[in-house]
Amino acid sequence: MFRNIFNRHTSRTSFPFARKKSTLKSIPQNNRTRYYLLLGAGTTVSLCFIWGHTVHADGPANAGMNAASINWIRKHGLKRVDSVGITSNVPVEDSGGLASAEFSNTLNFYCFNVFDGHNGPWTASFLIQTLPHILLLQLADLYSKQALSSQSHPVDLSVSNVDLSDRNPGDPPDPVPTGEEIDETIKHVFRHVDDLVVHSTTQIAMGLDDAAYAALGGLNVKDLPGPLSLASIVNDKPPSFPEAVGMLNLPYSGACAVVGIFNSSDRSLRVAVTGDCRAVLGRRVVGRGNRYIYETHQLSVDQTPKNPSEVARLSALHPGESELFNKNRLLGWAPTRAFGDGMMKWSLDLQQRLQEDFLGDRPRDVCKTPPYFTAEPVITTTEGIRKGDFAVFASDGLWDCLSSEEVVGLVGLWLEKNGVEEQIDIPGVGKVKVLVPTDKAKSASPDDAAKSAISSMTVPSKLPVIFPSDYKDTTPMYKYWHREKKFVCKDANVAAHLAQNALGGGNLELTTALLSLPAPRSRKFRDDITISVAFFE
Repeated sequence: MFRNIFNRHTSRTSFPFARKKSTLKSIPQNNRTRYYLLLGAGTTVSLCFIWGHTVHADGPANAGMNAASINWIRKHGLKRVDSVGITSNVPVEDSGGLASAEFSNTLNFYCFNVFDGHNGPWTASFLIQTLPHILLLQLADLYSKQALSSQSHPVDLSVSNVDLSDRNPGDPPDPVPTGEEIDETIKHVFRHVDDLVVHSTTQIAMGLDDAAYAALGGLNVKDLPGPLSLASIVNDKPPSFPEAVGMLNLPYSGACAVVGIFNSSDRSLRVAVTGDCRAVLGRRVVGRGNRYIYETHQLSVDQTPKNPSEVARLSALHPGESELFNKNRLLGWAPTRAFGDGMMKWSLDLQQRLQEDFLGDRPRDVCKTPPYFTAEPVITTTEGIRKGDFAVFASDGLWDCLSSEEVVGLVGLWLEKNGVEEQIDIPGVGKVKVLVPTDKAKSASPDDAAKSAISSMTVPSKLPVIFPSDYKDTTPMYKYWHREKKFVCKDANVAAHLAQNALGGGNLELTTALLSLPAPRSRKFRDDITISVAFFE
């Protein structure tokens, strides 16, 4: 079903493409796909989808390095990406992966993706299969429009021997899209993919044409995802009742998302967040006593009822609903934005029909004026990403255990052990020494890890990171476990290092106990955790 929807979507894009294997050697062959797109006046752009698709561990036997990956990139401003996933739910509800689009010799987009599912794995699984592809394709389309613009090539096109075949989108003097245009493209893709999840799938399952579905859902026909209307997908044969009920697993489940997009040309990092996934940036600076230490830069703000702007936005959309927020929840939900979650988006009439005809859930009494959720992201842009910087993208399973400052400090601690110092010259700043990862790091053996846990544990206050003067640890899980935080550094993979310290750190007995808990009981003590750490060069 997922593959069918994606294939039909891409086959209706405004540019042709052909498939060819990638030549990248740092990714397993079966995880690499390269697309060549014809853009502008004979211009070709290569999109390489690097599926370091996160493998999740489900217990102590295969936790840690067996569930981790290290991808050495060493080009276009990105040195390497470490990832890890730890399972609590069965099946795992998180998904993650890395994708890349090479537009020219100087312009490359890297797309870091973490999707935190809930109410089942279906939405997060759909997102990892579709959203990065569609996003990079739409960015390629945006750049191709710039290449085709009348100001792109100030030459006489009537001359027969004019050769534009060596031009690439973004090459001077071609104009590049504005930041606002790029942001709007990202928002459009997020909304469109969510419409595929919530409305296209439901429309197909119910066997309704566009007009009938729009009327039942209180929508305008023009707002439906056109390429995926019923006539485009179903060959005049509606799904059977069991098939329809199965298809509805997708819109009944949901997912939060964090997507980072690194532009190698202008060295900017855009972060788009829907829900309570999070991204942070770490940068090495000189602190007190000329000691090198790390700054924490928040690349996103959690979209929860603890966020005043989210409370104001939803209160304005749903005035007079006294039960809207209660105990830092939106009608019982922790996030205030999400993909999927049709019960928070469908009209009440549509929900009633689903309950009566398709084994759907009963409409909730507190949901009076849906939609409440939106998948539209909040986007931040950080300029001037430089060598030595790193970014961490993770689902809330990590942030429930560790604060943003602790995560940055733990990566800094890892770099002090596993990095090599290099000096760089920053315009306007001068010469700065940074630490970059090497490929010589090795994970400690179980015996060495136990010795390390005893002899070299680090308390949070000793991490090489700047804590704000009013800092207070508000993470809940260590308090829930009735344990103090004590950190260790024993993994070659920095994402696995973060996961280890999120789930017990130096208390190896706590780590083993947490990982040995079976589902569904494990969910009371830990969530699925997906982490991706990008080192820039």
